[in-house]
Amino acid sequence: MWFGRISQAKGLDIAIKIAREMKIDLLIAGKIVNPEAKIFFEKKVRPYLGKKIKFAGELKSEKDKSEFLGEAKAFLYPLQWEEPFGLAMIEAMACGTPVIAFRRGSVPEIVEHGKTGFVVSDSVEALADAVGKIDRIDRKATRQWVERKIVF
Repeated sequence: MWFGRISQAKGLDIAIKIAREMKIDLLIAGKIVNPEAKIFFEKKVRPYLGKKIKFAGELKSEKDKSEFLGEAKAFLYPLQWEEPFGLAMIEAMACGTPVIAFRRGSVPEIVEHGKTGFVVSDSVEALADAVGKIDRIDRKATRQWVERKIVF
């Protein structure tokens, strides 16, 4: 699953590449907030939408967001910039969904490697390898980590 603001900086195109290479389903949810994001979506996302890769649009209610995140096997988050704080990671982990992300910005501070997800080098291969190991992550422990460490 991929969730967030639709933008090239968020690595959605890389998540799609992983899903295509591994022949796995990818459900995408997010908001297109500006003209640049619309162009990115039309060129790098829409051509790959179909049976295995689906776009749910923007999740408008907290209930929809919780259901979407809670039903996902993992949150692919291949950031392309040094994001100072990734709320989407916290939201996913609060639903028990482990995160697989590149080692950028706040990712190493938020994702506990091997416990709440995987923090990997900036390569498609490393991300794909982590996808194959996602069943090793305890979803209940992932949620409990957020309950202990994050104050909303």
